[in-house]
Amino acid sequence: MLEKVHSDTLQGRTPYGFMSYIYSRKGEEKFSKLQILESIIAKCEYKRQDFIHGVFFQFAVAAICDMGFSNSGFPSITIFTNSSASSIKEASRVPNSTGNLEGSYYQFRNLKTRKAEKLNKMVRISSTQELDVVDDDKNRERESTFKDRIGLLPDHILITILVHLTLKERARVSAVCKRWRPLFAYTSSLNFDGLEVLFQCFPSHKLVLEKRPCFIDWVSQILKLHKATIIDEFMIRFDLDKTSANEIDNWLHFALSRRVQRLEFNFDSKVIPEVSRCYTLSMAHAGSSCIKSLTSVSLTNVDVTAEVLEHFLSNCPNLERLLVNRSVSLLSLKVAGPSPFRLKHLEIQYCQDFGQLEICAPNLVYFGYLGRKMRLHIVHAPSLIHVYLSYYCLDSPTFVLLQLLSFFSQLQILHLDFSTMPNIPELTNLKHLVIGGCADSHDSLLWIDPLLKACPSLQKLSLRKGFRLTKEKPTIIKTPHQSLKIVEIMGFVGYTIDFQFLYYIFETAIVLEKLIIDRRKPYSLGTPWEFEEDKEKQDALQRALQLKRIIPASVEVVII
Repeated sequence: MLEKVHSDTLQGRTPYGFMSYIYSRKGEEKFSKLQILESIIAKCEYKRQDFIHGVFFQFAVAAICDMGFSNSGFPSITIFTNSSASSIKEASRVPNSTGNLEGSYYQFRNLKTRKAEKLNKMVRISSTQELDVVDDDKNRERESTFKDRIGLLPDHILITILVHLTLKERARVSAVCKRWRPLFAYTSSLNFDGLEVLFQCFPSHKLVLEKRPCFIDWVSQILKLHKATIIDEFMIRFDLDKTSANEIDNWLHFALSRRVQRLEFNFDSKVIPEVSRCYTLSMAHAGSSCIKSLTSVSLTNVDVTAEVLEHFLSNCPNLERLLVNRSVSLLSLKVAGPSPFRLKHLEIQYCQDFGQLEICAPNLVYFGYLGRKMRLHIVHAPSLIHVYLSYYCLDSPTFVLLQLLSFFSQLQILHLDFSTMPNIPELTNLKHLVIGGCADSHDSLLWIDPLLKACPSLQKLSLRKGFRLTKEKPTIIKTPHQSLKIVEIMGFVGYTIDFQFLYYIFETAIVLEKLIIDRRKPYSLGTPWEFEEDKEKQDALQRALQLKRIIPASVEVVII
């Protein structure tokens, strides 16, 4: 039955559509809530995170915490208790069993309520404006009942819900529901994300320094209470440096001693950091026998040497992902390891003195490099299909591209961020091309023409505007592109160059199916200002709407 619930209801459905579907079929098949929740966990975990958060967090946890659905854009869910308040109160006393959980969130199906159910639907999913006003006392009674029913779920279900929440959300839930408190100490995911606080402090570094002791105490206190013997994920995100080395050492020991799989230290600073003050990850840490469980290591503003990283690569047989960002001491790196070497994702960013990289990784799928000119030697990478290169400091980006020449035929996704766009050889299998560092209002976007001609199988083109390229106006000969189906332009403002580029696309992309106009700036992604509306974005929206008169009817248009 669980397989059927998944296949029939989850595929392509929103949380709202999923719940509506379940209750529209209540006369045909009866799925208990426990079965539905277990099915979602089993089939969607780490695959449909949006659905996990939509069904679990937005419905169950939000109701417990009195967070409300309207704030998150989801429809409100109200239980009508005109003639069944006593029945609901009685239903909350029913023991925890699969049968008794049937419909416990939306409707209480027992003998006392069936008659009332025929007269009016006990649950109506609608906009807030359509809901009847319910007496405050009955609302409190409903909320109390709802919390009780959620609390009746088995421990493994509640723990799985907690895993998908942030620590802040977990604390809020635990403060409201006593049933959840002891489970908090057994969650396998510990994500201490303080980036939101950093954004609030920006640009005052003094304010960050004032918040730092509070963050450190918060992490240390939670770790003292934690009782799980094995953890899947351990993440620290805050502006920290070597002045907090003792605390960071203790956290690292805690994580490694519990056989952590995914480790992330992101000590990013929203002001320019002093590189000499970065926390150092030494061989004393890497030498632990507990590192063998690691599958992912991500280090930002952590100083680390090639010796330490190569030790990780050689002694972590399950390591699949490695990211190093802003390490001063990393000068070179040899990426290789004992067979089977499972590394799939390698990314090196802004390591200012990095100059040489050698790769021998048969399972490597993704390689990303952001930084200065360096010598790249790929010995063996037959699975490499996705490359991201960013060289704002390079005079001649073709230097590194030529070193990748022998692998170009196998690439399917290529992301380039260059201050000057190089000529590239023919990429016969490339399916997705991402170009960053694109023009401002005085430049032209038509330099993209030779790149498109070099990619005959290209299906998706993404342009990310926001930086300045050459002012040279290219001379182009328009030729039809036979494969391009999706075009995305990020940083759309509606300047003349935007319309010029779109006219070019409409004339040459003869099988175009979808156009995505994204008004967000590339540098705003992941910040609190990502979806902030201002006059420029409002003007861009009006200009985007004007495109209706030139867009072919067969093209789907999405405006973000």
